[in-house]
Amino acid sequence: MIPTHDQEQLLGLARASIQSHLGLPHSHIDLSNLSKASHSTSGVFITLKKAGELRGCIGCIQSTDAIPDSIRIFSQKAAFEDSRFSPVTDSEIDDLTISISLLTPFRSVKSYEDILIGRHGVLLEKGNYSALFLPKIAQEQGWDRDTTLNHLAQKAGLPSDGWQADCDFQIFESIDFSEEV
Repeated sequence: MIPTHDQEQLLGLARASIQSHLGLPHSHIDLSNLSKASHSTSGVFITLKKAGELRGCIGCIQSTDAIPDSIRIFSQKAAFEDSRFSPVTDSEIDDLTISISLLTPFRSVKSYEDILIGRHGVLLEKGNYSALFLPKIAQEQGWDRDTTLNHLAQKAGLPSDGWQADCDFQIFESIDFSEEV
């Protein structure tokens, strides 16, 4: 578990990393009093939203870097390297809301029926195709398991029903925290 104080510091670090990349003034974030849990390694995803709409999301499912280092790296990648969006500009930084998802270790499941929507994130793999959804995606969209897997298959480049045969599924959970909206 990540204490509330650590969550606030890590969110501040994410924002400061983006501001620094833009050459904007930013707060110095003191990480010296973070808990031991916040210095561990974890998969990390950074999600940026603007007016409630996705503006960027990039992360990694496993990292050998400590959580603060991963947050620095993926905050900038979400802001400037998500190929679905143009890079964030200095004029919109104040309109962004930043969310951080820290992932638990992945575990294989025997069947898609073992996936609990709203609790589990899912990594779908089929041959050379793969895609991932964080646990919050299906919940935010109001999707059931089949709808989630349809969208996940499409994200992987498969037909929407491509998940129904010869797929491997791994599940995980996430610790999510976000700036106040």
